[in-house]
Amino acid sequence: MALAVALNPEAVKSFLASIASALAATKTWLELQDRRAAKNQATVTESLVLSDPKTAERAQALLAIVPPEVLERLINRYKKCFKKFEKMLDEEDMSFPGEVDKAARTALPNCVTTKLLFSSLLVPSAK
Repeated sequence: MALAVALNPEAVKSFLASIASALAATKTWLELQDRRAAKNQATVTESLVLSDPKTAERAQALLAIVPPEVLERLINRYKKCFKKFEKMLDEEDMSFPGEVDKAARTALPNCVTTKLLFSSLLVPSAK
């Protein structure tokens, strides 16, 4: 059962910042193979995106064109994907570098892009 997401501009801003954060963590992991650096980059990126005024504009645009039930489903699925990756970065003793690398190279990008593609199929084109 998915957690309900309150769909408002702040929740969508947080979602957008979280995507940027995940991409930054993934990129840093792939470049450095350093868990702390990846977590730090994720935190910094999330803060920067949240403070960027364009993020609020993008959140409003998403709220305007994406049906609420689709956006809620997308946010919940994305959170589930990224939480697994975050857990791998947090638990130094639990995950081997190869597992984190595999998650960064395949699992997380596939999860995010699949969910975005799936949602784009459900959202009518803006004309």
